[in-house]
Amino acid sequence: MLVEHLGWSADQIQSEPALIESYSRHLPELGETLRPTALVPAAHGEGIQLLLQALPSLAPLDQKGTSGEHLWRATAQERFERLLRETGVEAGLLFNGAQLRLVVAPKGESSGHLTFPLAELGEVGGRLMFAGLELLLGQSPVFLDPDGYRLIDVLARLLALNAERYGEEVALAPAPAASVGADRPRPSSRARLSPCKMSRSVWRYEPSLLRHSPSHSPRNGTNRRGGSASVEGPPQELG
Repeated sequence: MLVEHLGWSADQIQSEPALIESYSRHLPELGETLRPTALVPAAHGEGIQLLLQALPSLAPLDQKGTSGEHLWRATAQERFERLLRETGVEAGLLFNGAQLRLVVAPKGESSGHLTFPLAELGEVGGRLMFAGLELLLGQSPVFLDPDGYRLIDVLARLLALNAERYGEEVALAPAPAASVGADRPRPSSRARLSPCKMSRSVWRYEPSLLRHSPSHSPRNGTNRRGGSASVEGPPQELG
């Protein structure tokens, strides 16, 4: 997928066992070891900019596990978010052969994700969606664009925008009227709003940070009537 359709070169996906092990995390309290499938090196210098997690073909991304082999009944999305936070790599790609999901899960911040259903990308109506996918995950925005325009830079600006908007929401919240007999005013309920809701809205501003704004946004794997997107043809390979 990344090489054949998005123009990556094979050496931009690293899967050496020693490197994979260095980005694996054992969770003894849960009896689990979280391990990425591959890693994407930084565009310049050392370090890793993305973790890649390839799931079994058509494995659900948001369904909690029910098998007895796992103590932790978490979804694939929740496991991947935990791995990103544990390793300090803030973003990664989750893939099941039918859906490609960009996940962002920085420490101390709300997580977010964009899902691209591959079956729809191959349809005429999915051309704008594929254009958006190329703007986010093509070789140029991930590796070749100048500083400030690559994917990681865009995500960093989104997080900063999220923090700024949330700070403004708290600052602009009106102070509640003091009640009779109260020693001091109670804190505004708006000041206690979770940034999670704000984070979801900021994701909708993402195309404005790019050079082109696709009018057809991903629908998180659902069709226009709200049902699951049909998967036609064989599942894709991540690389």
